[in-house]
Amino acid sequence: MSWQWNDDGKWRAFLAKDVKLLEKAFTRKTKELTASLSFNPDQTYQFNFVKMTQTNEDTGMQRQIRRIADEDDEDDDDEEAPAKKRQKTKPTKTSKAEVHWEFQNDDGSKWIAYKPKDSKELEEAFTSNMKKLTTSDLSFSSTAYTFDFQKMFQRNNSTKTRRPIRRVCVEEDEDEQDNNSCPLQKTVVTHQNPHYSRWAGVNSIPVSKDVHGNADGTDYDLAPDHAYKGDKIVVLNEYHLENFDFGMPLKALKDKGFKVKLFQCKDAKTLPSPAVLDKEMQDATQLWLIATSNGMLAKGHRDVIKKHFNQGKGIYIWGDNVPYYVDANVLGKDLLGATMEGNWIGGKTVQHAPKRGKKGGGGFGSHLITTGLENLFEGVTVANIQLSEEMETIAWASDGKPLIAVYDQDGKRAMFDGGFTRLYISWNEAGTARYVKNAAAWLHNWEGRLGQSDD
Repeated sequence: MSWQWNDDGKWRAFLAKDVKLLEKAFTRKTKELTASLSFNPDQTYQFNFVKMTQTNEDTGMQRQIRRIADEDDEDDDDEEAPAKKRQKTKPTKTSKAEVHWEFQNDDGSKWIAYKPKDSKELEEAFTSNMKKLTTSDLSFSSTAYTFDFQKMFQRNNSTKTRRPIRRVCVEEDEDEQDNNSCPLQKTVVTHQNPHYSRWAGVNSIPVSKDVHGNADGTDYDLAPDHAYKGDKIVVLNEYHLENFDFGMPLKALKDKGFKVKLFQCKDAKTLPSPAVLDKEMQDATQLWLIATSNGMLAKGHRDVIKKHFNQGKGIYIWGDNVPYYVDANVLGKDLLGATMEGNWIGGKTVQHAPKRGKKGGGGFGSHLITTGLENLFEGVTVANIQLSEEMETIAWASDGKPLIAVYDQDGKRAMFDGGFTRLYISWNEAGTARYVKNAAAWLHNWEGRLGQSDD
């Protein structure tokens, strides 16, 4: 088979590499293909196999295309057409490396492998330099899905649900052998969305540990360093006792690339006005509030925060032991139906306990926010939280009561935390810096932003 494009009434043949790309997509019953072509690699083309058109996405130029048998080829004067058929070469065997594809489950805690048939289809599209694949020829569904190999997500074209995907290579390592002198296998994630590290959702990582028993090094955070370069966080810090100035969290967030607009709100007069807050939130991805013992937020502030929350901006609400949670409770009740209370003298390190719900006691579950954490300092004095049905507890204080909960519904994310002493007391205790960075990466909610411009 050959493929041709119409050049102002004259049919011209695509080059062999591009023919292979088009033929693969067409025979898989792909409706649309987005890819670059060998003769013009700097521009992107969209091919519609229903309308049989080619559209240059940069210029908007559209041309007709056609698929014909080799003996009917009309492009006799095309200089690129070979004088004779090229000999076929056998593909090189890759028996020592196996590639498969995976998608992320609903709560982001686990990667699940596609069935071999679907992995093969994705791999063929990916290695053919496709930027997107739209297909309904999948083993798990007859619904059309679009796979974006640049943003690395899959989208159900009916429900618009999106999930992150990644490409994984399992190789034999000739330099490492088991007791039977057989090469050991190693798993390498070759392609994944740059917002999350390859360890996203994994708590116990098989590398050297720091003195607190967590994976040592920032490579094992939820997000790579500088992954969120230029993304803005607005912080309203109402608490100023014990010289707390948000300095250590600020440095940690900047390591991931976040730009932080910090308001030191010592009283209602130093709180930004609703208009200023609204302006700062326009280009922000999230807002953090650290509450104190008196309320500062007026209705105008709460309305601005609620507006941006409903637009998909992340919200982190921090409180602590009584009475340092006034605005945390006002905002928590308003946005999430959640409050906090109490005065538990904690000061302990709690452990990763995925089955903690059945056993009770302190600990934290598996979640993207707890990536790379096996031990976490709970804070010095903490409040326990009363959460709504739409929320999920991800950490419990050493008294067994909920300490940290998350909201993840309808494209909106929020966190509600009863232990802000974690931000400045014993900062170097187990996992605090990693936890703060992971929280910001999760609240950024890049999954909820995936492919929004495609709809």
